[in-house]
Amino acid sequence: ALRPEALAALRAVLDGGAPEQSMPAEDFGLSQFWYSDACADALAEAIRRSVGETARVAVLSCPSVFRALRRRRTHDASVLFEKDRRFSEGLRSGSEFRMFDFRDEPPEAAASSGERSTGAEGTAFDAVVVDPPYVSRECLLAFWRWVRVLSAREPPVVLLFTSIVNAAWLREGLDARLRLCRFDLSFASKLATPLRAFANAPDLADALGGWVDDDDDDQDVEDSSGGKGPASETTTTPG
Repeated sequence: ALRPEALAALRAVLDGGAPEQSMPAEDFGLSQFWYSDACADALAEAIRRSVGETARVAVLSCPSVFRALRRRRTHDASVLFEKDRRFSEGLRSGSEFRMFDFRDEPPEAAASSGERSTGAEGTAFDAVVVDPPYVSRECLLAFWRWVRVLSAREPPVVLLFTSIVNAAWLREGLDARLRLCRFDLSFASKLATPLRAFANAPDLADALGGWVDDDDDDQDVEDSSGGKGPASETTTTPG
């Protein structure tokens, strides 16, 4: 009898696809902690329900969700923006994978003119998934500059993962209001810092269990941090 992993690979080939490679080992130097397959699949399904089967999704620093989107075989136009070159294997440069460092400035032409390119720079996305490696507001703002350039929609449709201590700031401090969702993230390995999902689109939030009431949101922050304070620059997040 075939082992389960061999059987899964055979089924993938028979279904007309190639067997999926396992996730590379987490590189803690890059603040990598993967979401569980079940969690990543649920997030991909929420995105599908929000923006449609054939939507183009930019996935920033979140390879586990990118792979979940690709597993559905309906988001082939999605692009992974990632610093780790290991994830470029088997993907076309520019149209499927783009080297990305959040410290780099977004394309100035698109940022200044508001035009949406359809070339290798890969803007005009229907949704943007954001998983910053740090929970500091400086890091979140750096990612947000990319969101504004990459999104084809106004306001952009965004799914972002960070610490709950940023909840009030995400709700009030950005030009697209991101609110805490009820969905509980799960990880492939243990993680010291709990993370939560934030979204700004009602249908995306509904697919993740709905939004947490703002008063409950603020109480959760106080309970988790002992008060309201800025996030630490050194705190890491999964992907």
